[in-house]
Amino acid sequence: MALHGCTQTAALYARASGWQALAARHDFALLLPEQTKRNNQSLCFSWFDPNAVRHGEGAAILRMVDTVSAAHGLDPSRCYITGLSAGAAMLLALLEAHPGRFAAAAPLAGVPAGAALDVASGLNAMAGGVPAAAQLARHVPQSPPPLSLWHGLADDRVHPRNAEHLAIAWALAGGTVESHLIPGLGHAQPIGPDGTPGQHFVRGLGDSTSEIAHFFGLH
Repeated sequence: MALHGCTQTAALYARASGWQALAARHDFALLLPEQTKRNNQSLCFSWFDPNAVRHGEGAAILRMVDTVSAAHGLDPSRCYITGLSAGAAMLLALLEAHPGRFAAAAPLAGVPAGAALDVASGLNAMAGGVPAAAQLARHVPQSPPPLSLWHGLADDRVHPRNAEHLAIAWALAGGTVESHLIPGLGHAQPIGPDGTPGQHFVRGLGDSTSEIAHFFGLH
């Protein structure tokens, strides 16, 4: 499953990130939930709203996973999740609120679970006011899934301190984490030949999509 960022659609993210082409080539199922303007005018997932994560958007996303898995006979123990920006923050919130649902995760330019309880605290965390790693570790799920963590060190939208503290918190909680903190990368996803360059998608700084798919064991 892949969660798009603010102002994006599921179709745009599927194409620009390269996930659509990669899934077709390696024959794995790809689920792309899409935010609605009714929930958020900027199409951001509501990662900063605990009620939305547990009972609203989060519950709807998990129902999509269950529906697709049942319809296609997929193994629910091999469900993986990735996302960019607000999608990354949402996936981290889902891991805390609904533990055990995902076998591995790969957030790109996200905000850790436990860093925000509303819009104001979310914006503060994005600006670099993220809680200490020891505090964030309390929001890492028990038996945390392996984490592939991606963030640009030149990100001026979500401060890279978010990734730095999250990596430490995940390790403190006993989780396995690989960190990709990329010099020169702003608030964007590094893509390879399967992706389409554009706003928040850049070539020349690695192929996160292919590497994440390999991390998930999909190719």
